[in-house]
Amino acid sequence: MKYLPFLLLFALIAAGCITNESEFKKIITLEYQRRPCEELLPMLQNSEPRIRRRAVEAFAKLQDTTCVDAIADLLDDVNHTVRIEAAFALGQIGSASAEQALLKRLNKKDVDEAKRRILEALGKVGGEDAFPTIAKQLLALEPTIRGEAALAIGRLAYRSITDSTLTEAVTLLLSDRNADVRWKAAYALMRIDNNLKPGALRKAAEDEDLRVRMYALAALGNIKNYTFIEPIARALDNDPDWRVRVNAAKAFAKYPLRLSANHLSVLNQPQPVRVAIIEAIGKSALLEPKRYQANSRELNFSRSQLEDILTAGNRHTKFNQAEKGAALLAYAHLMGTEALALTEQHLNVGNIRLRTHAIEALGEIGSKNAFKTLKEKYANSTHTAVKTAILEAIKKINGTNGTSIYLKALEENDAILIALGAQGLAGDSLKNKIHANKIVAAYQRFSKEMGTESTQMVFAAMAAFKEQKAIPVLEEALKSKEKPIVSAALNALQKITGKEVAASEHLSPQKLSENPDIAAVFTLSGTHAIISTDRGQIKIELLPEDAPLTVNNFVNLTKSAYYDSLTFHRVVPNFVIQGGDPRGDGWGSPGYAIRSEFNKNNYLRGAVGMASSGKDTEGSQFFITHSAQPHLDGRYTVFGRVVSGMDVVDAIQEGDIINKIRISK
Repeated sequence: MKYLPFLLLFALIAAGCITNESEFKKIITLEYQRRPCEELLPMLQNSEPRIRRRAVEAFAKLQDTTCVDAIADLLDDVNHTVRIEAAFALGQIGSASAEQALLKRLNKKDVDEAKRRILEALGKVGGEDAFPTIAKQLLALEPTIRGEAALAIGRLAYRSITDSTLTEAVTLLLSDRNADVRWKAAYALMRIDNNLKPGALRKAAEDEDLRVRMYALAALGNIKNYTFIEPIARALDNDPDWRVRVNAAKAFAKYPLRLSANHLSVLNQPQPVRVAIIEAIGKSALLEPKRYQANSRELNFSRSQLEDILTAGNRHTKFNQAEKGAALLAYAHLMGTEALALTEQHLNVGNIRLRTHAIEALGEIGSKNAFKTLKEKYANSTHTAVKTAILEAIKKINGTNGTSIYLKALEENDAILIALGAQGLAGDSLKNKIHANKIVAAYQRFSKEMGTESTQMVFAAMAAFKEQKAIPVLEEALKSKEKPIVSAALNALQKITGKEVAASEHLSPQKLSENPDIAAVFTLSGTHAIISTDRGQIKIELLPEDAPLTVNNFVNLTKSAYYDSLTFHRVVPNFVIQGGDPRGDGWGSPGYAIRSEFNKNNYLRGAVGMASSGKDTEGSQFFITHSAQPHLDGRYTVFGRVVSGMDVVDAIQEGDIINKIRISK
């Protein structure tokens, strides 16, 4: 893992992409070591545009706010590729101080891609001062600029920055002649979520482009106006694309049960739509006062459907674990404590995923009896995934004492269970203060097996207790070669001691101890990954030029057969399928973390990204998007894109097995 910066260096030199080996090598090394951005500043003055461009790419990954002004100066670089990278980097760094420089540059002539990246950056860092300039770009002749301006407004809205004038301007783009502009406008309106014009959205919900229909329906759901149920219901019943139907179901989830129930029937729907409908029933139920639900027609209809799914009473449809799992949660939301008996019947089924769904449902029921059942289940269970689900569930149950379960978790030989136990105890740091030393002891016993995420959780628990005995442990952790762990230790030490700790001293460069494996470089360029499942094959074009560390990690794991027989443990209809977890419960990793490699690739349909719990915490879990998800752009590493088999991606269901992944040219 440690020689990868040099692999990229030799790859690009071999490809003829760079002429100054020593400068390029220095950039990659500084980026990999996460050095202070000041050390990269001399590279911005290099006469070779490729050096300047690659240096700015490094700034985008470092996300160090102290060098914003120097990067902003490159918005006027003579080379357009440098200007493009500078705009993207400023958005990634996230400092509002870059806004004026971005606005100034946007008002000048430039290539479309540079303008597009400036608009993207303004969506990430801009404020109200950006409104007039972005509004002007909504009228641009180039559709790529109009669409990106709409997305910028959506990104601003995602940050809770909106303006009614801009909303009206974006609404006009729902009638744009270009479909890309229309879907981006609909997406922006979904994010704005106020002062929307339902008439335009109702029309957009019948647009010829399914992307427009998807986001228009989501926006209609956000309005929560009871007179606009008809177009949502029509789409749910009749739209030819399952993704549009899923969004219609999700729109109904925003309405109380008395208005949505009659439209939320799982009959004659494809599997992902059934899951979305079941989830919508539960969410709609939570919007209803409990007194209204009792004996209502809507409750009885919903109850009948869910019980039919959970008892396999329907002769026409065979429901799978994902649908039953969703039904358990929905039933808990719908029936409350009355759901307990049927839920408990699923605690001993053969399917582990269904068992964990039942445990999650007990957490949602939240009664003392549910807690008692979970406590007994933890004591009698030997399955790690079951214990993990119980620890997560009992946190949701108020008025109960989970201390004994959390203490048992500290004795486990599993990093995640220890971390969840520590986190649970820290939830009431005053009452559980007497147990703080046991968290320290558990960490010391199991520290060598602790991954990045579990270590962060344990250190946060130590900090919550302000446990003095943790100080030597945290000081030792400052020697770690993983920046997220060092940062977590620093934060914990400062909370415990009340003193500032010199971060620069401990976040020192990570020394590379291995020699570069030049032969491995040539396996990266032009590689594809082929995922074999029982539903077919998914072919992914890997992107080593944009994410070399991530691609190399994925390739190495694949060649070691790491992914063989793992599952797609998470499937969210019309969002993502996610796999690569050796535990199968969402908490797994290969035992190490790699660097984040945020890049300019956008999360469109079929993008392949790395799951993470924060910057530089990626491991083995990856996901593939069902549809465009602009809110993920620049926040998760894109390292590939599906080039064939999207029909298989669409068909993947929770629990489906990755039979094998192979790498090909």
